[in-house]
Amino acid sequence: MSDKQDTFIEHILAENERLQAALRFAQIGTWELDIVNKQVHWDEHCKQLYGFSKEDTVTYEEVLTYIHPLDAERVREAVQSALNPQSDGAYDIQFRTIGAEDGQLRWIHCKGKTYFNKTGEAYRFTGIAQNITELIESREQAETSDHLAALALEGANAGRFTVRLEDNHVDHSTILAHILTGNERLVNRATLVEHVHWDDRGIRDKAYQQAEKTGKLRYQARFVWDDGSIHWVRVIGQYQYDEKGKPYQFSGIAQNIDQEVEARLKLEESELFVRSVMQNSPVAKLVVVGEQMTISIVNDTMFQLLGRNDSILGKTLPEALPEFISTPFIDRLKQTFKSGEIFYKPEERIELVRHGVPYTGYYNYIYKPLRNTTGVIYGVLVTATEVTQQVVSRQQVEEAESLMRGAVELAQLGTWTVDPVTGQVSYSKRLAEWLGLEKEGTHLENFYSVIFVQEQERVRVAIESALKPESGGVFDQEYMIVNYLTERKYIIHAQARTTFNEKGVPVKMTGTAQDVTTDRSLQLALQQQVQQSTEELAASNEELAAANEELAATNEELATTNEELTESNELLARSNDNLEKFAYIASHDLQEPLRKIQSFGDLLKKDHGSALGNGLHILERMQSAANRMSILIKDLLAFSRIMPNKEVLTTVSLNDLLTSVLAELELRIEETHAQILIDPLPDISGDTSQLSQLFQNLLSNALKFHKPGIPPIIQIRYKQITFSDLPLFAKVSRQSTDYHQITVIDNGIGFEQEYASRIFQIFQRLHSRIEYAGTGIGLAICEKVVMNHGGAIIATSEPGKGATFTVFLPVI
Repeated sequence: MSDKQDTFIEHILAENERLQAALRFAQIGTWELDIVNKQVHWDEHCKQLYGFSKEDTVTYEEVLTYIHPLDAERVREAVQSALNPQSDGAYDIQFRTIGAEDGQLRWIHCKGKTYFNKTGEAYRFTGIAQNITELIESREQAETSDHLAALALEGANAGRFTVRLEDNHVDHSTILAHILTGNERLVNRATLVEHVHWDDRGIRDKAYQQAEKTGKLRYQARFVWDDGSIHWVRVIGQYQYDEKGKPYQFSGIAQNIDQEVEARLKLEESELFVRSVMQNSPVAKLVVVGEQMTISIVNDTMFQLLGRNDSILGKTLPEALPEFISTPFIDRLKQTFKSGEIFYKPEERIELVRHGVPYTGYYNYIYKPLRNTTGVIYGVLVTATEVTQQVVSRQQVEEAESLMRGAVELAQLGTWTVDPVTGQVSYSKRLAEWLGLEKEGTHLENFYSVIFVQEQERVRVAIESALKPESGGVFDQEYMIVNYLTERKYIIHAQARTTFNEKGVPVKMTGTAQDVTTDRSLQLALQQQVQQSTEELAASNEELAAANEELAATNEELATTNEELTESNELLARSNDNLEKFAYIASHDLQEPLRKIQSFGDLLKKDHGSALGNGLHILERMQSAANRMSILIKDLLAFSRIMPNKEVLTTVSLNDLLTSVLAELELRIEETHAQILIDPLPDISGDTSQLSQLFQNLLSNALKFHKPGIPPIIQIRYKQITFSDLPLFAKVSRQSTDYHQITVIDNGIGFEQEYASRIFQIFQRLHSRIEYAGTGIGLAICEKVVMNHGGAIIATSEPGKGATFTVFLPVI
């Protein structure tokens, strides 16, 4: 049905071309303004009127350059008026052109009409153009000399008339009477009025009222001849004035324009007819014109297919359907417009936006070039049919067949079919290999011959039964076959179902076959194994009873052990508590004798230093040792104060905490010329004092273990990670979904990675006190703080390439 409609539309377009040929015969050109892209499409005659012989499409602004400068603005205003939705869309104007190539001056009379969509938006502006140079030149000559002689030159199909105003006497040419009445007789002023069609007399009256103001008359109306026939006439005239400016006569011409009007009406009717055919077509159709692919005609079926309304009329295809910009559809349209070749694409997968919602479907579509009467392509007809349901259904069938073939292959099944009429059996390659027969198939009797002799009759009866309607058509048997070529034996489980026609006659039996030889062998072996296992199970039950008795005794011992373990845990807890209290008291009480040693040493050095001689050096070493002991006791005291079970209730701003730590280390930072880079840090739940010790120790180490002569560069980086992102060797003391990861990176001397876990043990050092001062407690404090906060700390390093300490704290 779609092909017939396309053929019919092509017939209408051909008729349209014949009408355009008639327009050319009447020296009337046709044109169309692409409103969106501001381009003019015109035929050969229009190009001649502008003295132009090149492209069939030019820009609107370029056309204006070929209009006489005194007329260009007037033309522009007339076009804008016609495009105004408040107007009736009519366009009627006379102006001069200056030939683009020959420089010749021509007078042109252009008439046109603008088409608006339902929203009032102009989407098409088209019309005709006629050369009236001779008429205008004649009229201008009449104004300077003899008006009657100039108007007589209007043409063979125009008659002249003059009305003397003082007595209404009418002087006219012979042809004028024929043009107005259909007969060659004298006419008077009353005749000029009486023969105007009664529906058009208002047009004539309005034109004369305007002429009284401007002195010039122009209108076209229908005249009724004496025989009752109706004809279109264009009347042009003007008043002549005496030296006082008073009109004394009116001169003009009348021209028969039946052919012009008929051609224009037929063209409009043919366009409306084509649009009507397209609108009523069940096939989606769309017409685009020009290289910019401006949408000119869209039928309702295409609107529904695209999920759009008539607001897309007059827009370019990329503007109306932006989802097509990145697809090959527009390029294919342009190729059809350029090459003139028909493009057909079946079952194309297209992604649309229907009513604002994404939609994917499958379509058959055709691009067909449209040509004007000169053979020049001016547009493309797009025809589309949605075949989504057919394609999806076929894909589902193909997918089902593929799944079925896959299932058959996966299950290692053979397939077979019996033709009940011919007795012919066809089978798959796998079943043919089991049978040792030809792959193409064999007769049912040959099929029986490969079945084990003792089972042939049973299988024959079962197949004959399955071919009868009363059996339900089901065949389900297990039997042995002997390969015809190798004599290898197979146990086959065959199943099939018979298809019957409406009369109950079997049409086809289709089934599958499975090699169950291995399964049956395993089943037999399993039965034997079950028998053996049953006997062994009886013996095991006896042993199990004895083991149960032993288990009961073991449970009693385990209960005793658990009681002892609970008591040990309580003792251990008390021991840890006592140990922490002892460490605190001992470290605190040891400071007092050390302070006395240091004070007495200072007094001894001050009062008797000159008398000590070499003993002064020994005194200084004693004071240095006492100072180290004091530092060690302070670090030990700090270590003991970190309570492992202390509740964390305070919100700590790590940004503020780092500011305080850096203030305490300010002198050391200035001495080493260190550069410290810190990411924005979060607020966390924790103990401010403990966290201050953590970062002070980490930064002190980074400042202490820097390379000689190279300023330290210390980076503190932060990010939040999930539990799954934790390194395997980061053993956190409290599990959480997310963790804060804070990394302290330096460019110092580094250390061997094998010592990464050792450095967190108390009193552990990797360097001598002479090289780097310290007690070996700082990193132990760091680890204890992190663990007390439910996290973990790890270290990675390489000699000479700095060290990285990473802290993981749970997000609470």
